[in-house]
Amino acid sequence: MFCPRSGFRGFTLVELLIVIAIIALLIGTLVPALGRSRASAQQIACASSIRQLVLAVALYAHDHDDHAPPGASQFQTRNLHRWHGSRPTIADPFTPAGAPITPYLDDSAATSAALRACPTFKPTLDALNTAHTGFERSCGGYAYNNAFLGADRAQRTPGVWTIRTDRHGSRLSRFRAPASAVAFTDGAFAADTLIEYSFIEPRFWPHMPGARTDPSTHFRHLKSATVAWLDAHITTETMTHTQSSGLYTADPAELDIGWFGPDDNSLFQYE
Repeated sequence: MFCPRSGFRGFTLVELLIVIAIIALLIGTLVPALGRSRASAQQIACASSIRQLVLAVALYAHDHDDHAPPGASQFQTRNLHRWHGSRPTIADPFTPAGAPITPYLDDSAATSAALRACPTFKPTLDALNTAHTGFERSCGGYAYNNAFLGADRAQRTPGVWTIRTDRHGSRLSRFRAPASAVAFTDGAFAADTLIEYSFIEPRFWPHMPGARTDPSTHFRHLKSATVAWLDAHITTETMTHTQSSGLYTADPAELDIGWFGPDDNSLFQYE
């Protein structure tokens, strides 16, 4: 005959509810930590990719009389070329094939595209590609210092820099402090929504001192941006300023887009 053990009893409802509450509390504590760990891992991967981009600039310059890759060659006349890609017509998206930087990323358009897909920004890239929206598709979420590095400028009057040519970039030797000159950052643009954008806009238009640009540095890694400097060292920076020109409907501040550093163009230009 079966005889139950003396003193045995099951969980009461109150005890069960307490256990469930403890488990829920542990989950609530762990999930944000796991999210931060994942974000940190993505930022590390992003830093590796953006460093390869600035190293590719140095390799390109070695083969092209010290000139950096052009950011947007023949922009005013053809508008078919970017540092990150080319396209047959202005109605087509850019693809890595034919880009000046691609041969310096393992000479592979596929590898080039993969390097430029920031893991944190990839869901946005996928949504833009599905919707066929965004006017700078294929840079993968990284932005180039086209204002001074990707074009050759001359100082016409103090503080006024006009483009001499955009068929090649500036000579690297013009940047007297490469450790303080921005080459690439995480980039995006606030248009009618968040879109891909391939240029880091400085605080002011180089040819119009005092006239502000719309920002394009994207602080998407736990409110920070990955920055590759011209000497190839990498830092993370936090936003110090943002504003909107009013020309676009989206608010840069709400999308974590702005600037870092001093309120001038000193991190972008030659001196």
